[in-house]
Parts: sequence; structure tokens; C-alpha cells
Amino acid sequence: AAEAEAAAKAKPPRPYILEVGAIGAPQAEKLVMPVYSAFAQRMNMEGRVTVEIEVDESGKVVSAKAIDGPNMLRDAAENAAKRSTFKPFLYEGTPIRAKGSIVYSFTKKADE
Repeated sequence: AAEAEAAAKAKPPRPYILEVGAIGAPQAEKLVMPVYSAFAQRMNMEGRVTVEIEVDESGKVVSAKAIDGPNMLRDAAENAAKRSTFKPFLYEGTPIRAKGSIVYSFTKKADE
């Protein structure tokens, strides 16, 4: 019984990476916006691109991969995500690697 009680009180092990879900401006130190290429604009390419990112303990993006959205816009979104930086994510007050996603919206302006 004492072992069961001790196990119940024991903290779970620290995760290697923290899943944080959607990441946006509030967490960003520098959120780089993608370059909407003239070619994509001429092709009337619009849409939302979701980029999964991994951030190290210092807040630097170490990987970025577009997981959905128009193929023609994915490279621009990935490149912007890779150049962004974030406040360190914390687990019990200590910086930790984190995994989440950024959604970029590409829309043509009405005056173009």
C-alpha cells in the first residue's frame, strides 16, 4: 500500500518535447510573415498553410514542415516559420523543446 501511495504522489517524467498546439504572435519574439510571391498572386493562389514547427529551449525554430495548404504557397510559409523566433516554452519553470503549428493566410488584396 505504501508503494502504491508513493507511486501516486510521484511526478510523471519530464517530457522530451512539449506539445503546445497553435503558436502565434503572443508567444513570438519575431514572427516572420511569408513572402507572397508575384507568381502566386498572378495565379490567384490563395489559402491557409499550416506549418508544424519544433522550437528548441532558447526559442529558435529548428524544424518547419508545411502539412497542408496550397503546394505553391508551402515553401514561403516554411521559410517564414524557420526565420521566426519565440519566447522559450516552459515546463515547470524550465525551458523545454516544444512542438506546435503556425497558420499563415495568403489572400490577394482587393486593390490588386
